[in-house]
Amino acid sequence: IFIFKASTSFGSNQVYDDKDVRKITILIENPTRGLSIDTHEILSSLCTKEGDPFSQALFDQDLKNLSETYEKVIPDIDIDESELVITLKLWIKPTIRSISWSGNSKIKTKTLQKQLDIGVNTVFNQDEFNKAFKNLRDFYTKKGFFDAQVEYKLVPVKKNNEIDIEISIIEGSSGHINNISFNGLTKSEQSKVLGLLISKKY
Repeated sequence: IFIFKASTSFGSNQVYDDKDVRKITILIENPTRGLSIDTHEILSSLCTKEGDPFSQALFDQDLKNLSETYEKVIPDIDIDESELVITLKLWIKPTIRSISWSGNSKIKTKTLQKQLDIGVNTVFNQDEFNKAFKNLRDFYTKKGFFDAQVEYKLVPVKKNNEIDIEISIIEGSSGHINNISFNGLTKSEQSKVLGLLISKKY
């Protein structure tokens, strides 16, 4: 979605291709206290270089790479006397200030934190957190809490570019699977299907 927006906002790809890049400016829109960002290092990592002909394909790759490191990337391109002036606005990803748990009484917070495997004072990555949170939900299912509701809320702390993560749990009742039976499958097929299931006997 991000690359699509970036490309379409510039109009036709042919508008900028082969025009020389005069200047590239990096702007950090949410500077964080105690964190120094070397903009020269960012410039050196780009495939798009000052003085080179512009390539939309290379620029899209630059935007994709930057979006993996930064929370948000907004590009702006101006034409000045047939040359391009590029400004890249970057937002630093927030740091996790705290993770709080509520509602869990049958499984210890220490155990759940280990399953989540994401700690405080680390950079928050939405995709990585979603994967970790799915593992946490699966853990409850494996422990027999089939009706468990596990949710989270992100609370931004804008002053220091941090976030608090609040995890709330309704565990419900737990149970154990006495037996899993199949109809219409051979023993070999049953064995393969059992290997794919999260739910296990006992």
